Amino acid sequence: MEYDDIATKEINRLQKQSDLLTLGLLQEKGRVAKLKKQLEEIKANHNEHTGRMYEMASRARKEGRTEGLSEYAWWKDGVLYVGTCGKTLKEALKGE
Repeated sequence: MEYDDIATKEINRLQKQSDLLTLGLLQEKGRVAKLKKQLEEIKANHNEHTGRMYEMASRARKEGRTEGLSEYAWWKDGVLYVGTCGKTLKEALKGE
């Protein structure tokens, strides 16, 4: 009978440890899921900001190009030209 009591106590102790380990694993899985969600949000924000920065840079480049071409354009026979190759301002800005 004494051995049965010892075995029962040991089984109960091991079951409690197992339960605690299972609980710990479940909590860890919850933390991992939260971290994955946070990472996805960070990636989404990064992509959104990168897209906005690209748009702003593209717009600034386009505005700068238009300003620069307009500033150095020259008139001949009522037509506005840019550069030295005979391209009109309208043709030069068409590529934007």
